[in-house]
Amino acid sequence: MTTLFQLHANINNLKALIKELGTLWKPGDSILLLGETCAYYSWAKAYIDDINHDDESEYQIANIKGWYVLSEDINALNDSAKINLDLTGITALTDADWVQLTQDVERVVTLDSTT
Repeated sequence: MTTLFQLHANINNLKALIKELGTLWKPGDSILLLGETCAYYSWAKAYIDDINHDDESEYQIANIKGWYVLSEDINALNDSAKINLDLTGITALTDADWVQLTQDVERVVTLDSTT
């Protein structure tokens, strides 16, 4: 069963959210970074690497099928966030693309630590 994990976190909560993701992860799942989280793509990858290389961690986040962001979320970032944004290896989606992606997976799980 493939899952699209939609992550919505600020930088202060991202690491904890990635740890939570590790408890739910199955190889072949995908990740969509929502809202301001799209600006933290490199941080998310670094936190995943930390989990994967931690000998004490019970979980691995491996074989990520795809990384995604919404185009409108990128456009909503302030100019300084956009300057340093490296989206290499990530797919920007329109709303229609996002709807199609949700139809192509078996479940969608949103992890939100912004509230």
